[in-house]
Amino acid sequence: MDEKRELAGTRIYKWKDDDLPKALVYYLDNMSRSVPQASIDAPRKGEYHLHMDRERVTWKEFKADYDRGGFPATGKTTFFTFALVGSGAQGTAWKGCDEEGNACIVKVFDKLPKIEHELLREAVQKELQVWHEVFNEKRAFTVDLTTTPALIMPILDQPKNWDDQHRQAVRTAVQLYSARYFAEDLKKEHIGFYSKDANLKAILFDTQPTVARMGGKEDMLKKLEL
Repeated sequence: MDEKRELAGTRIYKWKDDDLPKALVYYLDNMSRSVPQASIDAPRKGEYHLHMDRERVTWKEFKADYDRGGFPATGKTTFFTFALVGSGAQGTAWKGCDEEGNACIVKVFDKLPKIEHELLREAVQKELQVWHEVFNEKRAFTVDLTTTPALIMPILDQPKNWDDQHRQAVRTAVQLYSARYFAEDLKKEHIGFYSKDANLKAILFDTQPTVARMGGKEDMLKKLEL
């Protein structure tokens, strides 16, 4: 049975409205006591989800058919997000799609003071290079969302349990990655799988790549208990 979703709203409050503080306290208290719902696998028509563009985040109705096998065209600037993948020191990754329903992962990097803005863009470009140059996955691209850099990546499978085929794919991915980079923060949550030419492939994503070091491959495999 489909779960019923209701969208509740309030009247519009002006910033100097005497009732605004009481309303904020009331709704924040209700939110803090609400029961979390399990994340969904895919959005459905008519549901409301977080919608991001270059400037802001809003709630918006999803009107397309979700296509897990699709991918947004380079240059798209508006995205829906519907399930949290994870968050790290640099940003937060979400399962999402464009307005036509083409599936992707949207990683929004954390906003930093202006003095560090160029350093942030360098971090985004370095992660994009991992996709393009290490794993030869050219579909990934960057875009500004909510006034901060974001990385749009292909959606990946993340099974809780790995069999021998998964483990071999991870070993191959770590070997490719370690030739150029090292991931100090590497965890199992940073591994994604996809099929290419009937073969299972693994990718390291949403990490903080640093310069490769001696013994890096062995250290990363140890982090993954391989």
